[in-house]
Amino acid sequence: MFKPVVKYVVADLKAIYNFGKATLKFLDDLAITILRNDGYAPQLAIAGEYRIMQHNKTIWEGTEDAIKQFSKKIDDIANNRKLTQKEAKAQIQEFVDEIKVVKNIKLHYDDIVNFRKLKKIPKYILEDGASGTVAKIEINGKNFFGINSSFVPESISLRKKWFDKISWVPPKKSVPKHLGYTQSLTHAEAHSLIEAFEEMGSLPKKVIMYVDRPTCNICKGELPIIMKAMGIEELAIFSGNKIEPLLLKLN
Repeated sequence: MFKPVVKYVVADLKAIYNFGKATLKFLDDLAITILRNDGYAPQLAIAGEYRIMQHNKTIWEGTEDAIKQFSKKIDDIANNRKLTQKEAKAQIQEFVDEIKVVKNIKLHYDDIVNFRKLKKIPKYILEDGASGTVAKIEINGKNFFGINSSFVPESISLRKKWFDKISWVPPKKSVPKHLGYTQSLTHAEAHSLIEAFEEMGSLPKKVIMYVDRPTCNICKGELPIIMKAMGIEELAIFSGNKIEPLLLKLN
């Protein structure tokens, strides 16, 4: 059967982000190119996706939104008047190097998509809360997935176990009466950590998590309490297709 070839063309950068002249020069000096997928080959790529290349090597692939995030970061550095050209160029390269380190993030997002299909969870839609949330962490080569409790009501007893196990005060001013007062435990992020801890018995001091839906403010506030109970000192959360993580650290 004939398989169409994926064709990448140089993207119209101004259509993606309104780059300034200084930024375009830095991109040129550092041999950074943004390409757009101009073909359709499901076995190879998703139509409409983009890739970032440096010296003809792919360092990142993602949606237009992800590329816009990358572009804004580069533009902010390039237009920072406190930096010399040399310093700005070095910072841009540092940022690109960070992306190279985490370029497999997309693979983790793909794992979440496949997990949804396996568990027959609806396709994730940002505007549709009913599509739920799925989180993933990888410990010693094994994946642990978390799902918001509405999709796995059988997990409530496990979540209640941790509700009783965690010392909520401080930072909370009073002891929460029930699970409804600690909503983070009903969310996917906490569930993935609980699943991993229950099986492994302990977790590393630094954990990386991937979540399809942007992490909410409730989780940002309560996850550190859960981290402390599990011995986690730093949690990096890549969520909502972002290429920079939300970093939660214990003081």
